[in-house]
This record gives sequence, structure tokens and C-alpha cells, in this order.
Amino acid sequence: MRLPLPALAILAATLALLTACTGGVPGERPAPAEPDPLPDSDRVCTQQYEPVCARRDGDMRTFGNACEAGAAGYRTVHDGRCEDKR
Repeated sequence: MRLPLPALAILAATLALLTACTGGVPGERPAPAEPDPLPDSDRVCTQQYEPVCARRDGDMRTFGNACEAGAAGYRTVHDGRCEDKR
């Protein structure tokens, strides 16, 4: 079966339009935030000092490095001390 040229052009334009649509649906809620990690007391971290500001359940704390924050169950928010970004 051979498609006529106008039908083929419409099909090609439709496919191009559908593949370009990557936006969300208006009014659609964003995906929920990831839950805070659980403390990992078995994690072994280096003692290098590269401070990070980390959050868990609304509590913000400065840790010596990202590994220490993760081991305590905190998620890194930004590099540096928490007070430095206010």
C-alpha cells in the first residue's frame, strides 16, 4: 500500500510534532521530592575537610564533608558552611 504524498506529509508533520512535545500537562503537580536518606552508621568516611551544608526534615547542619552528612542521614544542599549561603 502506497500513501499519497499529502497523507505522507501530514503523517511526517504529526510525528515531528509529537516527538517535540516534552512538556508536562498544565496543572500537573511536580514529582514529589525524594525522601531524606536514612542514617548509614556502617559508612566509612575520610577526614578531609570540605564542608557542606546538609538538610534532614527541615534541620540544616554543617558537616565536614558530604560523606559524613550522608552517614548521618542528611542530604547535601550546597558546598560550604550553612551560614555562608544566607
